Amino acid sequence: MADPAPVHDYDALDGIPSPRETLYLKGHAEPEARFLEAFHSGKLHHAWLLTGPRGIGKASFAYRVARFLLSGGEATSGAGLFGTSAGSLDIDPDHPAASKIAAGAHPNLLTLNRRYDMERKRFTTTIPVNDVRKTVSFFGSTAGEGGWRICLVDAADDMNAAAANALLKILEEPPRQSLFLITSHAPGRLLPTIRSRCRRLSFAPLAADSLTDVLRTLGALETVSPEELAAVIEASEGSVRKALLFLNNNGPVLAQSLATIIKALPNPPLDAVHRLGDLVSARGAEESYTILIDLILHRLSMRIHAGSGKEPVSVLASWAGVWEKVNQSVAQADALNLDKKAVILGIIREFQEVARRTSSA
Repeated sequence: MADPAPVHDYDALDGIPSPRETLYLKGHAEPEARFLEAFHSGKLHHAWLLTGPRGIGKASFAYRVARFLLSGGEATSGAGLFGTSAGSLDIDPDHPAASKIAAGAHPNLLTLNRRYDMERKRFTTTIPVNDVRKTVSFFGSTAGEGGWRICLVDAADDMNAAAANALLKILEEPPRQSLFLITSHAPGRLLPTIRSRCRRLSFAPLAADSLTDVLRTLGALETVSPEELAAVIEASEGSVRKALLFLNNNGPVLAQSLATIIKALPNPPLDAVHRLGDLVSARGAEESYTILIDLILHRLSMRIHAGSGKEPVSVLASWAGVWEKVNQSVAQADALNLDKKAVILGIIREFQEVARRTSSA
């Protein structure tokens, strides 16, 4: 018998459990309580829209709901990894539903996401309409193990227009004992008619203590100093995914280097500026480049916010102009595949120019 095909999860990080494999969730007690309240009322809505920033646990929550329902909807009585207890969505980790979902093999769960193209060795750029049309046969057949049939869309933002319309059609006439769990990082961009047919659960970025607990449980903080952890918390904005990418791609070093350069404006040491550019332009440093751009934009936002109401409008406008130029430079560099070090050097020059011009304002 041939080995089953490997499951490729879009956005998965090496060495970190995927949402399919994440049994316990930290920091989202309120949406969990709201879902359980609806479940216990016997009037569970057929479609749920899970919204919030990327990387904070929406997909993990969706799989958590799927495990709970496909295991019979009975919470465990013991404490979970993060201290959760009876009345939560926890299930026995040895339940067959957990292992089948982790393997991508549960007959009553259909997941729609960006698929891995085995020939091209890359993920598709969208969720196509043909994938969404699979819901017709999925919900039209007898449930493989009886009970609930669940469709998980992760994320709705990745659907093309035809796919979105196909999803809307089946949401309008939901089959009996069906459930849609739909994640979205930017729900305002979805069709209003899709939003109107879903009950919404909003997920907030993780608080610093919850984020720290998750990272520590994952073993990501073993060599991280308190100063570096502070940088991780600030840069990640409550997202476990962003925090892990930050830690795994020189984030603490980039943050410290950028802080040193900004502190020395308008005349930062040239060797420090060039070292920063080298860090994000090396082969395989794409994530580091993205992290640095995020750090730069965050610093600019903080600068503008801190000066609001305290500094002349002309000074704030100058820094806001830098914010615009950074976004334009990054977009142009991406479109034309320009040298990333040159982009960073150009951004630092903009910082220097505005710092000189506004120092006497």
